[in-house]
Amino acid sequence: GIPQWLDDIKIALCALPDDVDLKDFSEITVDMEEEVQEMKASLFVFLSKYDKESEAVNTISKSNIKLPDPPLPNFRGKFQEFELFKV
Repeated sequence: GIPQWLDDIKIALCALPDDVDLKDFSEITVDMEEEVQEMKASLFVFLSKYDKESEAVNTISKSNIKLPDPPLPNFRGKFQEFELFKV
């Protein structure tokens, strides 16, 4: 949609007296609206590319991570050692 500030300008212009020529300004506001839409589209494309690149980097870095195996305690069946085994 149209940014609020551009809408506010249009409303203020409509409140001007009838003898004020707004022809040039109308063309300018149309141009501004088109530029805003183009900027939105450009930002959307840029952000889409950034998200894809970011996702690819995250996928690659996660797949190459190898953590060492933690040493696991051995339980020999003695009840007295069970508390040490749980930790």
